[in-house]
Amino acid sequence: AYFKEAVHESPLENHRIRKVEIFYYMEDNSIQIVERKQENSGVPQGNFMGRHQVPKDADTFFGLADLVIGSTISLYGRTYHIIDANPSTLSYLDKLAEDDATINTSGDRTEFPTDKFEVDRAAKMSRETGKDPSVKHNIRKNPNTIFAEAALGNTVDNKGREGFLKYDRKVLRFTCFWDDRESLYGDMQQFKLHYFLTDDTVEC
Repeated sequence: AYFKEAVHESPLENHRIRKVEIFYYMEDNSIQIVERKQENSGVPQGNFMGRHQVPKDADTFFGLADLVIGSTISLYGRTYHIIDANPSTLSYLDKLAEDDATINTSGDRTEFPTDKFEVDRAAKMSRETGKDPSVKHNIRKNPNTIFAEAALGNTVDNKGREGFLKYDRKVLRFTCFWDDRESLYGDMQQFKLHYFLTDDTVEC
């Protein structure tokens, strides 16, 4: 799902598309909204609305029948456009609709709309990463080079992983003691020392 948020402070855009995922919990009819993370968006992201039962009116709460693909739902003053669901959810809704007429699964599935920020950022990243053929950064390998290295067996760079691959889960265990009886209130203390062969670290 998504909702449109007005942008007043920027001369480059007047709104932004905020992409979210709506989670509905069958056990208690609670709803949670999590926003998808977008790099360098300049806005807080993550858990957008904590899980709880969302009141629909004075006596009822929003339920599964209110979450219809292709429709909108207004929660706390924001209008969310529901555009799609994952395959398992769609399959479950189809089976549920056979016995419950209030469940609507006939909505049209669509894609996320784009906004100016997303378009401009995609164009900028395309130029900076060398995907734009008009800009050369000499950071992309020639496809023939990649093929030649793969043919020679260099498909994965395992440099620095030799110890892990050879000694994974192999640990040396030593019994140690510390004689501190010469100090005030000192005592003889015993320890178990673990030496990890994978990265030469010690735990006591």
